[in-house]
Amino acid sequence: MAAAEALVAKPGAQAGITAEADILLALLSPGLYLLFVRERGWPS
Repeated sequence: MAAAEALVAKPGAQAGITAEADILLALLSPGLYLLFVRERGWPS
């Protein structure tokens, strides 16, 4: 989770707030990929 750690380490990010990490996890989830590719017809 280096990308999420990098997001929450940025200046201005509040200590203990993990919304950035949660958003990143949601965007990178296999389920979202399958939704876009299989269900919505996006190219893989």
